[in-house]
Amino acid sequence: MDSTYVNKFAISQTAMKEWKEMPPKKWYETWITKTRKRPFRSATQFGSYLDCLMFTPKDLDKRFIVSDIELPSEKVSLITSEIYNRLLELNVNADKINAETIKNAKKGTTPVILPKKEIDFSDKELVISFCQKNDYYKSKPDQAYNTIIKEGTKYFTFLSSTNGRNVISSEDKKMAEKLREVLLTDPVSQGFFIPKKNCEVIFQQLLYSEFEVNYENVQIVPTKGAVDIVHINHKRKEIREVDLKCTDDAFMFDSYTGPIKRFDYIGQHSFYDYLLRDWIKKYKNGIFKDYSIMNPLNVVIDQETQIPYLYEYNQNDLYIKRYGIDNTKIRGWEDTINEISFHLDCGDWSRPMQHIKNGKMLVSAFAKR
Repeated sequence: MDSTYVNKFAISQTAMKEWKEMPPKKWYETWITKTRKRPFRSATQFGSYLDCLMFTPKDLDKRFIVSDIELPSEKVSLITSEIYNRLLELNVNADKINAETIKNAKKGTTPVILPKKEIDFSDKELVISFCQKNDYYKSKPDQAYNTIIKEGTKYFTFLSSTNGRNVISSEDKKMAEKLREVLLTDPVSQGFFIPKKNCEVIFQQLLYSEFEVNYENVQIVPTKGAVDIVHINHKRKEIREVDLKCTDDAFMFDSYTGPIKRFDYIGQHSFYDYLLRDWIKKYKNGIFKDYSIMNPLNVVIDQETQIPYLYEYNQNDLYIKRYGIDNTKIRGWEDTINEISFHLDCGDWSRPMQHIKNGKMLVSAFAKR
């Protein structure tokens, strides 16, 4: 991912999703001041590897390392990875601060340089803090520390050799390459990855837009999103946003407990639909602004059947995810942006907007008759 995109302040779909899961103060420290590290969220390395293989293969060696190292238990692996990433982060932060200090130092003075944190496993206090965070032998800190050191040191040493790259097994690498071949040759999916006559395919397009709000000190909120595929059919004058998903079972993608509902993919596509409509007004000086925006699609594939499916979304669902439904608890992503804008305007992140306005949080568990 482009570092400019990552570092540019703008409200993303992920930021809005986390707004619903965090108190305003924690969200502010995570997304605005960035003084709080984002919570760890498990994501399949396989899915990330397949995405990179399909869209940005030149980045594979920078982002991934292929290894069949035997991992410790899931909990020890998680804690060891978090400790390594934290030490790495401290050094990155130190480098940034030192660079700024040297840059702004007055001529003839010696700037105070922060020491770099040694990448090792010896910091008992740090190890125990991550054990406590993950409820690992919480009441027995010494036992937790000794177990992590005993079972995690080999894995930590390996992580230190990866330079921050993600680990993928040789078996998963082979499977990803097989799925890539399927996606590029199956007539259902091929056209979204290989441009045909009169069709343009753009991968990993970064979209930006300024969302208008109506507050005294805040009238514009920057928004952003990165879409897998923008498919442009010049013959039909149509544009479509397409997203690749690798799942456990492609056939069950839209089931009651499937990924569409579990990960709110309708909300994701609704937000991307808004960004795409604004983007085509400016892309190549707006020469495609009269093209029709088609309903977004997911190209979905799994490792077992290896058959790509297409799932198309409808405008009614996208509308509801944007605007919500009046007089119900169903709220849209515009409501989320407006709540964030309220806090940006007043500068108060202590409590949610409803609490600040009403002096309390209103509970409504059941629909009114």
